[in-house]
Amino acid sequence: MESVLLEELSWFDVQNYLEKECLIMLPIGSIEQHGPHLPLATDSINVQYLACKAAAACNVLVAPTIRPGVSFNHIDFPGTISLQPETLTRIIEDMVISLVSHGFKKIIILNGHGGNNASIEVASINLKQRFQDVLIGILHSWLLCKEGSKVLESPIRYHADEGETSRTLISAKHLVKMERAKMEIPKSRSGLFNFQITEVFNQTTFYGLPRTKSVTRTGVFGDASIASEQKGQVLYKEMIDNLISEIKRLLSVRLEDYVEG
Repeated sequence: MESVLLEELSWFDVQNYLEKECLIMLPIGSIEQHGPHLPLATDSINVQYLACKAAAACNVLVAPTIRPGVSFNHIDFPGTISLQPETLTRIIEDMVISLVSHGFKKIIILNGHGGNNASIEVASINLKQRFQDVLIGILHSWLLCKEGSKVLESPIRYHADEGETSRTLISAKHLVKMERAKMEIPKSRSGLFNFQITEVFNQTTFYGLPRTKSVTRTGVFGDASIASEQKGQVLYKEMIDNLISEIKRLLSVRLEDYVEG
């Protein structure tokens, strides 16, 4: 294929692809503040970059990235665009319904933004009820990186931070303004939010996402100033390799062996 991006192909190219394969990835990102140094589209850029690299290695397709996501917690920062959770759910459903109507039967929803989680889960439930013979998987991109994260030095890894900045230096270096990269340690006045990597996933009760402006002045959670391309390469290598493995695993599954409900 000349491109792995569905939107860059003709209908004739897609028809030829569907004669051989039925897998497609649907990346979902956000348009929201990522500090003074990263573009608003950071999540969308990074999740599409990840999807395209893995798709090229496996010769599969990538659907158009859903770029705005659920980002109401960042809305105080100019340029942030937030969808209502129900809106994102409907967009995902409508896109998948279109893809299924053409013959795509194996769909990986590749999520690049944590605020989208609930909307994606609801969309997946609704779609699985409608299409019992379609395999739909949800993959949160940050779960693809475990060992690679050892190159990161800051204990705060949350948003517009060392890791996210390092990856964007690989996916869209021309949009990163490292001279503006800051270190800011977020502070929760209520004490209900802990942003240290050793604690953030161990909190027993989830109180939603804090209003970003209430915990950080710049929108950075962590130390973006120590990001580097070298760290970004390490992070992406593991993420791409793990995504390739998941794609290959799904390609090997026979649809007749998968029946939902």
